[in-house]
Amino acid sequence: MPKLPELKISHTSTKVKPEVGAEAIVTATIANVGEGVAKDIHFTESLPSSIACSYASGASSFSPSLVMWSGELKPGEMHSIKHTIKILEVRDLSFTTDVTCKDDYGKKYEYSTIITIETLPTPTPTPTPGFEVVFAIAGLSVIAYLVRRKNL
Repeated sequence: MPKLPELKISHTSTKVKPEVGAEAIVTATIANVGEGVAKDIHFTESLPSSIACSYASGASSFSPSLVMWSGELKPGEMHSIKHTIKILEVRDLSFTTDVTCKDDYGKKYEYSTIITIETLPTPTPTPTPGFEVVFAIAGLSVIAYLVRRKNL
């Protein structure tokens, strides 16, 4: 029986729910868990316009909207690509990672995962106490004074 490659793709992020404007480091790991060599691997991650990649290590090339790597993995080997992404706006926060490879016989294998980033709502500023609070405190102070005076 021929020894065939089998790739597993996983992603981790330094931030679980980033806010708009926040950066996170995403690590994509490709592992060959099969028994054959995965040849001619092509990793492609296409980012939507709401997310931008500003840096990538372990990639063959990258742009703000695309991260790519090509290579080969023997059984038990893995390759990681760390890339810094920035959330530009809260819309279309899913992107696809596509990976293809070939075995020793030239048979092509295709893998795909969808990554969805969940963001925190943009915080709304808390209003600072205004003049109304000063009147409320003064009124409570007068009431407390009158109650205390009546009890004396």
